[in-house]
Parts: sequence; C-alpha cells; structure tokens
Amino acid sequence: MSIRLAICAALLATLSPILPAGADDAATIAELETAVIEINEAFSKRDGETVRRLATPDHFAVTTQFLRPLTLAEQLGTLGEYKRAPVDFTDIEVQLLADDTALVTYENSYRPSGNYKGEPLAARVFVSQIWLLQDGTWRQLSYQETPIAMP
Repeated sequence: MSIRLAICAALLATLSPILPAGADDAATIAELETAVIEINEAFSKRDGETVRRLATPDHFAVTTQFLRPLTLAEQLGTLGEYKRAPVDFTDIEVQLLADDTALVTYENSYRPSGNYKGEPLAARVFVSQIWLLQDGTWRQLSYQETPIAMP
C-alpha cells in the first residue's frame, strides 16, 4: 500500500464517525453486517464455496493459530482442521472508507470446543476486516484476529 493511500484511509477512518450516514450508507452497512455473519458461518460450516464467493482471490488472514498470514487457498485447505463456532458478535462497527471499501471491526467469542489442529482457540478476540465492493458484491480482502482478555 502506498503511503499516500494509507494516509487517505487513516484520514477517512478518522472522519467517518463524525460524518452523517445517509440512507444509502445505512443500507450498505446492513449489507456488510450480513456478509460478515455469512462468511463467519461459512468458515464454521466448512463451506468453501461460500467462503470463495465472499472473499477476494488475494484474500489473506492473520490469526494467532495460523502463526503466519495465510492466503485464501491455504485457508480453504485448513477448513477440515479448523473447528470454530462463533458465539456472539459484539458491536459490529462498519466504517465506509470509500464507495467500494469498508473497515469492519468487532469482538467475537468462540465456544470452548473451538480449535485449530486440536489446539484451543482464544475465548475472546478482536477482529478487523477490510471489505471491497467487487462486481456488486462485498468481498473480504483481509481478516485479522487478536486475542483479548475476557471482561
């Protein structure tokens, strides 16, 4: 990412909470919230077809269990080793960075039985995602998950 693009994205992210949301923005935010839940359910159900449909081809994920960034192909290859069932999505926040770009953040809990390759998942995580509007469909470009302390 160029420095100029990064600065613009940071500026838009800073200003977007104070700008009034229009009806179109509200519809877009609702659409993104639905897509977030749908892709999470697809990973939980090991539904690679839905994951492919809702992720960009150059998608990557960074989580503590992977120990490194994984490409979409690598993530799809781990579906059989990944048992995750999100329990709740707390305060999904959508920041529209541009007409075709959004930052989504939320906290998430996993059921105690969730694991990757037999290792337990963090009980509570903070998630950040970048979504792009491509050919009329919101697709996830990146996913980052960081363990956080339980309240």
